[in-house]
Amino acid sequence: MKYSTVTFGVLILFGLHLANLYSFLLFHSFAELFSIVVACAIFMIAWNTRGFMDNNYLRFLAVAYLFVAGIDLLHTLAYKGMGIFSGYNEADLSTQLWICARYMESISLFIALFFTDRNIKIKALFYSCTGTAALLLLSVFHWHIFPNCFIEGEGLTLFKKVSEYVICLILGGTIALMFRKRGEFDAVVFKLMVASVSFTIVSELTFTLYLSVYDIFNLIGHYFKLISFYLIYKAIIVTGLVRPYSLLFRKLKQSEESLRESESKLHKAKEAAEAANRAKTEFLSNMGHEFRTPLNIIMGYTQMFKRDKNLSEGHRYAVSSIHRSSEHLLTMINDVLDFSGIEAGKLELEPRDFHLPGFLKNIKEITETWAWEKGIVFDCEFAPDLPTGLHGDTRRLRQILLNLLGNAVKFSNRDSIVFRVYPESPPDIGTRRISFEVEDMGIGIPNNNMGDIFLPFCQLNKVQTEGTGLGLTISHRLLSLMGSELYVKSATGMGSTFCFCADLPEVSCAPAVGKAKELKDAVGFKGDKPRILIADSLERNRTVLKDMILPLGFEIIEASDGRDALDKTIKFCPDLILLELLMPLMNGFEVIKEIRKTPRLENLPIIAISKEISIRTKDAGLMIGCDDFFSMPLHKEVLLERLQSYLKLEWIYEDESENQETDIQPEEEEEEEIIIPPEKEELDLLLNMAMKGDIFGIQEQTEAIRASDPEMIPFEEKISGLAKEFLIDEIQEFIEQFYVKEEENV
Repeated sequence: MKYSTVTFGVLILFGLHLANLYSFLLFHSFAELFSIVVACAIFMIAWNTRGFMDNNYLRFLAVAYLFVAGIDLLHTLAYKGMGIFSGYNEADLSTQLWICARYMESISLFIALFFTDRNIKIKALFYSCTGTAALLLLSVFHWHIFPNCFIEGEGLTLFKKVSEYVICLILGGTIALMFRKRGEFDAVVFKLMVASVSFTIVSELTFTLYLSVYDIFNLIGHYFKLISFYLIYKAIIVTGLVRPYSLLFRKLKQSEESLRESESKLHKAKEAAEAANRAKTEFLSNMGHEFRTPLNIIMGYTQMFKRDKNLSEGHRYAVSSIHRSSEHLLTMINDVLDFSGIEAGKLELEPRDFHLPGFLKNIKEITETWAWEKGIVFDCEFAPDLPTGLHGDTRRLRQILLNLLGNAVKFSNRDSIVFRVYPESPPDIGTRRISFEVEDMGIGIPNNNMGDIFLPFCQLNKVQTEGTGLGLTISHRLLSLMGSELYVKSATGMGSTFCFCADLPEVSCAPAVGKAKELKDAVGFKGDKPRILIADSLERNRTVLKDMILPLGFEIIEASDGRDALDKTIKFCPDLILLELLMPLMNGFEVIKEIRKTPRLENLPIIAISKEISIRTKDAGLMIGCDDFFSMPLHKEVLLERLQSYLKLEWIYEDESENQETDIQPEEEEEEEIIIPPEKEELDLLLNMAMKGDIFGIQEQTEAIRASDPEMIPFEEKISGLAKEFLIDEIQEFIEQFYVKEEENV
């Protein structure tokens, strides 16, 4: 295509050269008519697309070029030898009209650039161009005041030469301005327009050299003018027809490109924001896990210490304070993680059947404790016709109610708090609509702050710094997940009332909530000792679990990683496994899969433990054979309830234990338990530690012996009991007796 265009151009120039050989007037007429046709074509394209064209630069140029074409036509008709304008010096007249056209062309090219990003009024432009052209023509034809440009026998006048130089300066300024505004042009159009103006400058400089209107410099100047207008033809006419979006709808194209660029930036910004949000969520999750691990240990031991009757009242109060502070810290961590999960759209409801009266009793007991500590009266009004069994997410419902009740206690300094629960008209068959209402007589909420209370981290009472400021935000969004809404009525100094409705499917029966609390006084169980495997990569977590259930009489086996857990499960066949999901070598899911492949372990109860249990984790665990799940920190009562369920235990309580001790038969008391010692190397190590007084070393070594072989449990229990009392001599005597028995056997 490019070669054919060049060939066509060469043929045209050659044809014009032949015309020049025949007659310069014929060549001149063809050359000028070509520029006139191009100028008129530019006007016709712009004029016929004016209704929807958004290129104001082209509009300006098109109107101006129409008048340039008109003056060029007069220049062609007035050329020396045409004989149309009698009574005039044709050589001077045609040169005067040439200067008029070039001034108008150069000034139009320069001024048009100021309208690339401005609106233009076509009528005003027409009037301006008409007036300018009229003044120029009147000065030439009527007033005869336009300076002479060519004198026969002398050649070009000074005015003509200076005018050509001025025109070149204007065109040079046009090129400079075009480079400043090159972003407003299509790349191809810009190059063609710069080239066109450059050839026009060369043409004008050439026209300062001729001595006769027919000499060689005049001929060369017209060739350069032909090339200049051909480039304008390519830039405007061809581009406007072939690629209209690059010229006629340049702004639309720029808007589309800008929109695509903005979309690209927006997409990148969105990806960056999502990456930052994922990093934030991962960071919060990891930090939450790091906090939960020590909290699990603290809360585990405080639960045990609270039940130690040997503690003084002062120590018991201190332990309770530690436990409450740990629970408060755990609540804050959970609030931040829940809010992060809600923001990321990852928080899911976990509905299950529950016993509504027991659920409300649990909420009531917790709130009564808070109210008692602050000296506030707490009243509950539960409708007598409430259903018994419902299906819903008790964890989230409890979280919402405790948030509302906790706020009521926090911001109330007098009178009472009322907690109301009553049924409303059900929305459909099988579903019950339950209304929950919390009313307090606290400080109230100002009307101008009502819209802010559900915002994250909002704390209206700046003096009150306790909490994260996320409670109401999370409650509001959780209720949105449940298809409900949180309403509030409040007045400053008169208290507040928060209420919401929950549509929950009714079930015929549901497990009672709160029974695990009855296990707090359990000291043992009836029947054989169940063997429990505790698998966790962190020794401190295993220790907490072991200390919770070992005093009750369970036989404990420990595993420190997934492979160790699988090997000991196959070797010792435990009655139940407490399995951490995130362990080295093999994770919990892989361990469960391998265990379920073993026929004799198909029905072995497995309870998964993790710092965070999601619905997806539960679904994945249930699919491969996991029976239940625990989230850390563990509550002892809940753990004992699950053990009771899976191991079919019958607990012995404190009062029963005392009765059983009095009923023990003499022959049972006289039975001596058979203690099997470990290997001689391990006895040597323990004896050496006893002689050094290394109590902690003895405890660690006996725990390792116990974990390696359940038959060593009686031996370990005897050593551990003596070590706890720091009875070094008795430990040494106990170990030495096995050396005596060994020598007797020899």
